[in-house]
Amino acid sequence: MISDNEYEYDYSSDETNWEDGDYEESMEISSSYQKQRETICFMNACDLFPEMESRLKDAAEALNISEFSAAALLRDYKWSNQLLLEAYYDDPCKVKEKSGIYYR
Repeated sequence: MISDNEYEYDYSSDETNWEDGDYEESMEISSSYQKQRETICFMNACDLFPEMESRLKDAAEALNISEFSAAALLRDYKWSNQLLLEAYYDDPCKVKEKSGIYYR
C-alpha cells in the first residue's frame, strides 16, 4: 500500500522569479490579452448584415471579383478586409486556391 508521504511535489518550478524581469513579461502578456479582448464586440443581426454587405462590396471592388467569391475569401480571413488584401496582394493564386475559388 502506498502512503501519502511517498508522493512529493517539487514546488520550485512553480515559483516565478520576479527579480529576473518575469513580472514585466507577464504584464506584457496581460496587456496584449486585454487589447485583444477590447477589439471583440457582439452585434445584433440587424447591425451585422449591413456590415457584412459593406465588406463584401469593398473586397469585391478592390480585388475585381464577384461578391460570391469575395464572401468565400472573407470567411477564410475572418471577415477582415485588411488581412484579405494583404494576403491577396502577396499571392493571389494561393489565396484563391485556399478558399476554393481558384478556377472561377
